[in-house]
Amino acid sequence: MNLEREYDNRGRVADSAAIIDGWAARALAFRAGAAAAGRAELDAIYGHHPRHVYDLFRPERDAGGAVALFLHGGYWKALDKTSFSHMAAGLTRLGVPVAVASYRLCPKAEISDIIGDARQVAVHLVRRLGRPLVAIGHSAGAHLAACLMATDWTARGFETRPVRAGMGISGVYDLRPLLATPHNQALRLDEMSAFAASPLLWPAPKGQRFALAVGGDESEEFIRQSRSLEAAWSGCGVSISSDIMEGENHFTIIGGLEEAASPLTRTAHALCLGHDQRAAKHRDAIWQV
Repeated sequence: MNLEREYDNRGRVADSAAIIDGWAARALAFRAGAAAAGRAELDAIYGHHPRHVYDLFRPERDAGGAVALFLHGGYWKALDKTSFSHMAAGLTRLGVPVAVASYRLCPKAEISDIIGDARQVAVHLVRRLGRPLVAIGHSAGAHLAACLMATDWTARGFETRPVRAGMGISGVYDLRPLLATPHNQALRLDEMSAFAASPLLWPAPKGQRFALAVGGDESEEFIRQSRSLEAAWSGCGVSISSDIMEGENHFTIIGGLEEAASPLTRTAHALCLGHDQRAAKHRDAIWQV
């Protein structure tokens, strides 16, 4: 298997640059509209680094439940929150506040530092808002969402989990294959650090809920990454819903979060309201690809 090709998402999607440019434009429009309506707090600070910032988008009517935290992709080395504001559109229409966060990037930071940033913004939001979180991430952000779910919060002094559920969209949960790709020039992983930063290899968050989604047009490796996490965690008592979204690639798949009625948003909404996610009725059909 050509791992370089399997993990080259931009190379696999001919119009990926245009899609990413479109994200920035739609994010700017959403941000402007939310700010004009008095429902956006922009560039809130959660730490000491210039990239330790987030935008908080509030719904017109708050439905209660958890706050959603969206963590962006970019292979831990590109992009920031300003290209993803519109990922809050669907959930805010359903009454869920959404924070969209930036974090430090490789190669100036290591992936272990970025995991720390995700934990830091999660703790900040829970302490500030007094509500639990649902971590939603795309690509590298899906890895971070899984890390937040698999974190031993008790060892960090929390009696209750600050992140009560999560969703990983097109994620990489075992980082070891990236050692054989050009991405590692920036990521600077070795066998030990890749193992240590892979939530697939951590103790599973038993009794918790996690949703997986991956595009049907994505590479075999990205589909395998989701399959592997689903198998590992469901076998250890994690309640997982999982979906292969036919016709979607690595970049188009997150468009569903812009729409309140999309399957992605409905699943995220159920997690925020505390509804149980039952995977068993879907699993046999979903993974037959």
